[in-house]
Parts: sequence; structure tokens; C-alpha cells
Amino acid sequence: MELLILTPNGIAFEGECDEVYLPTTRGPMGIMEEYTPVVGELRPTGVAKITSLGKSVFFALWHGAVEVKPDNKIIVLSETAIEATSEEEALELIKGRPLTIEKDEEDVKVASAKLKQ
Repeated sequence: MELLILTPNGIAFEGECDEVYLPTTRGPMGIMEEYTPVVGELRPTGVAKITSLGKSVFFALWHGAVEVKPDNKIIVLSETAIEATSEEEALELIKGRPLTIEKDEEDVKVASAKLKQ
């Protein structure tokens, strides 16, 4: 499978993988080859685990979405993605960095008005 993790600062990860585990708002999502196409929302914070050739790499993630495409491509969009050597290290990164998304009340009003049209 091909995995791409994108942040506003650029590509955090791009490459082949055998398994991906992501923290979604509906619970942990484990993705393997031929997974059903799906779009999901990431939890506000969480740890992604990527396994390739028996080795794992971890990412601390903040907000975002995932799309699993029918051609074994996975795209993860995240506010921030920081690579870690272990799940424990990724969890520590999350603890040490606050969420940065702030609600812009004007944007919320404009979006709400457009939805009501």
C-alpha cells in the first residue's frame, strides 16, 4: 500500500507500508491491503502506527482526516504529524504540545449562513 501523510508544512511521510493504524473519532482504524474505500476523521490527538517489512514507525497526530482509496492508497491530512521511534515517545510528544486549532467565529458564521441557503 502507498501511504501519504500531509501537513500544512509539507509531507511528513510518503512510502510503502503493510499496515497502518490510525486514531479516528470512531475508534482505532487498522488498514491493510484491499481495505474498503473510506473517509474518516482523526481524533483531536492520537498516535499512528505504520508497519513496513516488519518494522514500525510512529507519528503523533493532531486533527485531520484519512481517505483510503480503492487502489491501495491512503492519504492522511493532519494539522501536525511528528515522527517518533515508539508509541510512548509519540504520546509524550502529544502531552508536550497543545492543540493549535482555534475557532474563527467569523468563519463559523459565514459557513453556517452558506449551509442554510
